[in-house]
Amino acid sequence: MSSNLRMATTSPLIDLEKSAGAKFVEVALPGPAGQSGAARIASAFSTLEEECRAVREAVGLMDLCQRGKIEITGPDRVRFLNGQVTNDVKKLAPGRGCYACALDYKGALVGDMKIYAHPDCLLMDTSEAASGKLLDHFIRFAISDEVEIMDKSPDIAHLALHGPAAPPLLNKLTGRDLSSLRHLEFTNELIAGGPVEVSRQDYLGEAGFDLITPSAHAGAVWQSCFAEGSAWGLRPVGYEAFNVLRIEAGTPIFGIDMTEEHLPLEANLMSAISTDKGCYTGQEVVARIMNRGHVNRLLCGLALEGSRIPSRGEKIFSGGKVVGEITSAAYSPTLHQVIALGYIPSTKSQPGERFYVGEADSSVSAVVAALPFYPGN
Repeated sequence: MSSNLRMATTSPLIDLEKSAGAKFVEVALPGPAGQSGAARIASAFSTLEEECRAVREAVGLMDLCQRGKIEITGPDRVRFLNGQVTNDVKKLAPGRGCYACALDYKGALVGDMKIYAHPDCLLMDTSEAASGKLLDHFIRFAISDEVEIMDKSPDIAHLALHGPAAPPLLNKLTGRDLSSLRHLEFTNELIAGGPVEVSRQDYLGEAGFDLITPSAHAGAVWQSCFAEGSAWGLRPVGYEAFNVLRIEAGTPIFGIDMTEEHLPLEANLMSAISTDKGCYTGQEVVARIMNRGHVNRLLCGLALEGSRIPSRGEKIFSGGKVVGEITSAAYSPTLHQVIALGYIPSTKSQPGERFYVGEADSSVSAVVAALPFYPGN
């Protein structure tokens, strides 16, 4: 077993984003073995309303290069990873992907990821908060397995096209009809004369595609998207709008809506769990919870009254007692309302249940809403 540890990365698109009028923020990149760094990411190019509307009505282009990429090669790669994650890696044929989690022995989250099967490797896409933790985790368990675990984050650029016009734009960019791609299915294409791995992703509530390409080719892909995308109303979309859109779609992010303190079933990650695969770390805890039929708390959607946007960690009250806390909140230009994700008692998680958010003497009413907030197109 060999490994290459994660280092902080900066998007190869930063100069092009500056030219497009981007405003930037620094985000932390927790690394393995106590390492850490930061990345500068585009937070906005125009107004929040304009960028959200572009994704809901036309098409938006996003830079997600801060996300982590972990590659596993070697003859034992499938067997090894299948024993470490909650979903069934053995069932993945080349060109297919799955959503999965890695757990500790207590069944708590180490991180979540999308796993893509290539003929000669497995590539994982994960949040910046989980990437270093997952590297540490997999390296620690790869004792006698013939695998190589590599941090490919600096070498791989990650762009995303989302919106009703994303499919026809992508067809124009690739010269092929990719509308038949299923969720997490991917294909290797050429865009601007270079290789791009295109995977179907609908995590913002619209037709969406992730574009994975060598970092050196990212600028050409970005420019090609804009050259062809003007006819479909393409706009660059920053992280602020991305965050609102993913809350509307009910999509949680590790490090924000779920941490090492949460179980996957508390975060409603059933799509990441196979119920008929072999053993994996933390499986006994997951099986025990599923047999019992419930967890004590659940990540749910909340529709809030008024215009104040609560901060992450603000308390949720019921009957004068603290019963949970907010993990994400934003004003939704699409729904014209403040919405949030937060943990509440599972016994009170049905839509229509009422809570209060804030402080006991200055709280606002919040009603449980079915997820996703935005039903999608």
